[in-house]
Formats: sequence, structure tokens, C-alpha cells
Amino acid sequence: MDWKVIGVGESEGLRMWRVEKLELKELGEEEFGTFFSGDCYVILKTTGAPPREWNVHFWIGEQSSVDERFCAAFWSVELDDFLGGRATQFRESQHFESKRFLALFASRTVRYLDGGVASALRSASEASRRPRRLFKVKGRRNCRVMQVPLEAASLNQGDVFVLDAGDGRIFVWNGPLCNKEERRKGAEVARTMRDVELAGRASVEIIEDEWDSHRDFFGLLGSRPLPPCSPFEDDAEFERSAGLSTRLFRVSDDSGRLELLETASPLGPNSLDSNDCFFLDVASTEIFVWMGKGCTPNERCGVWTMVTAYLEERHLPPQIPVCKINEGQEVAVFRAALNWPEEAPRMLLQAGTEGSRHEEKGFDVAELLRRRETRAEVKEVIEGRTRVWRVNNFALEEVPLEDYGTFFSGDAYIVLFEPLRTKAPTVFFWVGRGSSIDERASAALFAAHIDEREAGGSAVQKRVVETKEPREFLMLFDDFLVTFLGGHQSGFLSRATVAPEEYGSFPGRRLFHIKERRVGEVPFGAERLNSNDVFVALDDERRFAWIGKGANELEMETFSKFEWKIGDRTVRMEKVREGEEPEAFWDFLGGKLPYASTPALTSPLYAFAARLFHASNAKGTFRVEEIVDFSQEDLESDDVMLLDSNDEIFVWIGRGANDLEKKLALELAVEYVSKDPSGRAADETSMWVVKEGAEPPEFRAHFPAWRDAGKAEETMVTVASMLECFSKSYSYDDLAVGADRLPFGVDPTRKEEYLIDGDFEKCFGMSKTAFGEMKKWKQLEAKKRVGLF
Repeated sequence: MDWKVIGVGESEGLRMWRVEKLELKELGEEEFGTFFSGDCYVILKTTGAPPREWNVHFWIGEQSSVDERFCAAFWSVELDDFLGGRATQFRESQHFESKRFLALFASRTVRYLDGGVASALRSASEASRRPRRLFKVKGRRNCRVMQVPLEAASLNQGDVFVLDAGDGRIFVWNGPLCNKEERRKGAEVARTMRDVELAGRASVEIIEDEWDSHRDFFGLLGSRPLPPCSPFEDDAEFERSAGLSTRLFRVSDDSGRLELLETASPLGPNSLDSNDCFFLDVASTEIFVWMGKGCTPNERCGVWTMVTAYLEERHLPPQIPVCKINEGQEVAVFRAALNWPEEAPRMLLQAGTEGSRHEEKGFDVAELLRRRETRAEVKEVIEGRTRVWRVNNFALEEVPLEDYGTFFSGDAYIVLFEPLRTKAPTVFFWVGRGSSIDERASAALFAAHIDEREAGGSAVQKRVVETKEPREFLMLFDDFLVTFLGGHQSGFLSRATVAPEEYGSFPGRRLFHIKERRVGEVPFGAERLNSNDVFVALDDERRFAWIGKGANELEMETFSKFEWKIGDRTVRMEKVREGEEPEAFWDFLGGKLPYASTPALTSPLYAFAARLFHASNAKGTFRVEEIVDFSQEDLESDDVMLLDSNDEIFVWIGRGANDLEKKLALELAVEYVSKDPSGRAADETSMWVVKEGAEPPEFRAHFPAWRDAGKAEETMVTVASMLECFSKSYSYDDLAVGADRLPFGVDPTRKEEYLIDGDFEKCFGMSKTAFGEMKKWKQLEAKKRVGLF
């Protein structure tokens, strides 16, 4: 068919064809919306003048023949090719059409007729509204996005949900127990919907404080307010099951015949190849067909046959939505299913243009070096009434007034603040680092209960995590906070229910770390001290205040408040300054031991405040972002962190960090120092690598109330020596082992790159250069054959 002659895709509107004798016959407008069960149809929707978007739907009648179905898919591909490969294709099945498809015939009733004879109906026009959709964002390291029923019952408090209202509004609902990665991914999905699918003509609203009462959000779900919903679903278990249920298949004719090959996990944007076609099965709920810009016509047409055979072979419902997308036009759900990096460049939409190279790094070192304000602004004191409850055995017990401002790390609390001069109370639910999942979930539910019972449902609800309390929360308790180890039993200084090892060798003695406005109990022992802060050591008979050389006025002010808070003037507080300690002080701590004391820690007027950066390639691109007002809670076990204390740089490696993250973070540390505009030199700045669970005192000193230190032997190696490990080559015998036995620095997914040249040619029968020119799937087959997969 000569599409150009009949002007296809040149003007805005709808055009429709029916497959007749393996050819297409165009239908008149009067026939739009009428479908014969024994036929197949191709529908083109052109948007914009001049055209800027094309959607091609091919409709499959339930009584149509295999040949007709093949032709519908074939002609859809032909039409897409004519439009420069810029159309989005959708496979529609009778009785199970998408809302997007039905919206094309909104002004008339879609009608099915038996047989294959045409019939006339009224004219049609496109509906202006998109279908309303609700998506769940779930996972810890590799978040996945899936469409869920459009109802409030789909919500749970541990995940993020994105609601496309269909009218230019997009809502991101952050459950109070969701994790940071889900929050990031939810915002990213919403922005992609707005910028890619809606050409920027939409608004995005993040729902945080009003998670249980947002009127517009719950109104769109047909519920007001939030009905009872599950507090959480386990992210780790979900990721395991989701990883199994999301499958990617390559359709390639590189061997001379059309082949279907499943792509090995883990899946990501790099699993795709511009020279082939792919289809992605997202948990057997939706199929995406991805067309690489260099794929052949045979692949573009054959992929539809492969999809149909796949559905039949797995006994999946034929009505599962199938959406075709072109390289560079990936929709939000597809990108999320492959954990697509937010910064990954998209291909230009013009046919024949070359896309940008995928950059390995998604940050600018010069930008990281710019100083940012890390102190929270002092908020105006608002008069009002504060009440506090503790979650105890799935019930609430009110905290005595004298214990306000003191929290136990193993518990969860509800704090209600009712201001005198405004109508908006606030309900905080505070969760300790040692609290259980059940306690955290109960706290979220009780927050809603307190809101209804005490504030008539008008309060703003906010989640607060230990050591990450905002200034507005601290202001409720005289602008400082005290946190104890373990779970509270009764009374301010009563014994907490903690494991004996958390107290060290002196169970009757306790040590408190005062850093700025926070007082946190830490395991007992002289090695916990650091020169930058104030520490209080006490038991029932003696009290010592150890004042480090670098302690500032704010910490001395907090110490005064803490001294007044603990009361009991019968026991005198002995102030001890660093460097002037009597033997009695060291005896009380169990002996003098090395502690953190560096130039950055010993001066209270030191102009440099430590900075923490989070580095990760979980989204495909190596991304680095600064963590402001950081605490131990910000250290991500799956990633790498960089701590800059000016005189020292620490590269902290989490247990779950991958080798590429480690290598790029080490290179970042060197580049970060060498480009510092202050003039410090890399060869004059100590740069160390520390591992999770083996942090040295110099590292721990920059975090408030560090916990679980000293569990492993504290060792540090230099950044330079560890970088050398990534450039070493090994023999075949060294690499043909399990991932847990590989030499440090070897990426288990790229073992062949570390082979000595002689062993490489012996194993693969070719040079590394020739191997690199092979297609990825052929490389995988070769690696499996020689035992390096």
C-alpha cells in the first residue's frame, strides 16, 4: 500500500482499515466503532498539527483467522515504518480493549457484529481524557512499577503509589513506611509521565504529610478518607518474586533465521541492543515490544508472531495488553521495569538521527565541591500543647510529662502538637533505629488514630526517624533530644531492655554522646570518645562530663540542658576537659584507649563541616548526591558513601555494593580532591577505604550516637592501593570460580575482561578486540561455553 499517496499521518485525526484478503481496505468515518468478530483492523490516531504523535492499534477479532492476525500485525509494522518508526503500537483483543483504545470512539458505542460484513455507524471524535491509572512502586534496591486496581484498597503504607488522574494531574502518594528508593523512583515515574507521555502538560503533586487524608487523591479513588490498609509488604521478598516474573526476550535474525532468546538477569537498560527487537513480560500483566532503531524489517514484523506464540505457550490470556515502543520513546512503566536510570539520555524522535552515548557518570564533580548550607534554619517557637504516647504491645500508653523529650531506640512513639494560634495540629510518629517492623507499622496506624480521636482528622501527619529529627520536632522539647539504647520500661533513668553487649563490660554504667542538639546513648567504653564533642559517663554514684577540644558552644548548651534534665543533685557532675583527665576518669571508663582525635575534630572553630555523599549505580548510571544533616541512618548497605572531613577522605563500602560502584567511587575520591578549588592536593590528603561494620573511630566520630561499632576488626586501606586491584589480570583458574571466591575488584559479570591475554585467546579462540565486536547475546553464549558466565 502506498501510504504517501493517501496522505496517511499528515493531518490530525483518526483513520481505520480492515484486513480483507490479506490486504487493507480503508473504512469510512461512518463505520468507525463497528467491529466484526471474524475480522482484524488497523487504526491510526494522529495528534497535532503538524503531526507530533502517532498511535497505531491493531484489533484482533475473537473469530479471526491466524492469517488475518498476522496481516494485522504486519501492516501495523509497515505503517510504523512509513512514519519513520516513530509511532507507538498497541495490540487490542476483542472484549479486552484498553481504555486508550475505547477513548478513540468515545462519542459512539463500540459495537461487535458476527461474521465479516461491514456496517455503518455515526461519526467519531477522540476523547480528550486519558484513562485514569494507579501504579505501585515497590522495592529497596531495584524498584519495580506495576499497575494495580484503581481503588484505595490497593494502597499499603510501605510503598509509593503514582496516580495518573487522566486530566493533567499526577499524584505521588508516599506511604509513611516506604523507603528512600521508592520515594525517588515514584517521583521519577511521575516526571517521566509528565515530560514524555504528556509533553510536559501536566502537574505533579507529592503527597507526604496528608498521606491519609488528601481529598483529591482519595476522591479519585472513590474513597474518603483512607480505609484500613495493610501496613507494609516485605520489599526483599517482593524483589525476589518480581525478578522471577519479569522476563526479557530478544528477537534476532543475526544467525540467518528468526530466533527468540531470553535475556539473562539482572535486567537493565544495557540488556537492550539497538540492532534487535525485544519484548518484555512484566509479571504476565503487560507486554512491551521494544523496537531497536537498527532492527531489520524481518525482526520488526516477526516479533509480533513471537509474542503471540509466547502467550499461547505459557497459556496466558490473549487479552494481555501489548504495547509497542520505539528506542528513545520508552514509557514510564517500561523504564521502571528495567530499572532505567533517570539521567539516561533519550534518543531523538526524528527518524535517522543518532542517539547520545549512555554516560557512565550522572554527576559533575565541580558541582559536588560547591559548599551547601547544612544547618537547618531556626524556626520560630510556636506556643501550644504537646502530648506523647509510646507504642507498647500494640497499644498506646501515655508518657509522663517529666519524660518528654526522651526516647528509647527500641520503641516507637506518637507525638501530638496542638498550636494555640493556628488550626493545624501535627501528629508525629517517631521510630527508633532498634524498633521492630511491627512497632513501626503500629505507630503509623496509631498516628491516624490519634489524628481522628484528638484532632478530628484535621492534623498533618509526619514520620520522624531517630537521629533524623527535623528542627520543628526538636523545638517541641526545648530544642534538644535524648535517646536511650533499648526499650523503655519505666522512669527516666531506669534500666533499658537491651542486650548486655550494648553496654560493654560495665552493665551498671552508661555513656551519652552529645553532638549539637542531640544526646544519644552509645555503647560504654573510652574508645567511643572523639575530640569534637561532649560525652557524659555515669552510674548511680558518679557522673563525668568529658569535654573534647573541638566541642562548640551549642554542644555545651545542650550539655547544660541534659544535666538539668537528669536531675538528682545528690550526685555531682565532674567536668573533665580533654588532655586534663584524672586517672579516676579513665578508671571509670575501664581504662584509656585510643579514640578519634584529628585536626578536623580538635578545633571548635574549624571552618569545615564534614560532608557525606551517597554514590550508587542502582539506576544504571553512577549517581552521586550529597546527604545534608547526615546520620548513621543515611549509610546504605547496598551502595558506597564518601565522607569528606577535609584532612581525610573516607570511602565507605557497604556489604551489598557491587564492584563497579566501588571502582567508580574510588576514582571519584581522587578526582574530588584533585579538583577542589581550595587547593588541597591529593598526595597531601589522607584517603582511606573503610568497610561496613569495621568503621574506625575517625569515621564514626562524624555521626551522632554511632551504634554497633567495633563488631569487626577495624582496618583501613588506602584508596590508591585498592584502585590497583581493579587493573590486575588473572589466570583462567583464578576466574573460573564462584562469585564469592573471586579476587577483589573482579566484576563477576565481566570475568573475561580480567583474563591474561594468553589465557583469553586459548579459551575463546580469538582476541579481546574480536570478542568485543560480537553481539552481546553471542558473548554470553561464549562465556557459558568456557565456564566464565
